[in-house]
Amino acid sequence: MLRDVRVAVVGPGAMGEAVIGGLLRKELVAAEQILVSHPREERL
Repeated sequence: MLRDVRVAVVGPGAMGEAVIGGLLRKELVAAEQILVSHPREERL
């Protein structure tokens, strides 16, 4: 796991969702390390 890293995704669409999903599935970062700007309610 990458401990001292934060990931920001601006305007997450399908591509942002795929990137975030991959990071979480591979356990590279914890959910608390991810910041999402302007998420769509139905994608949360």
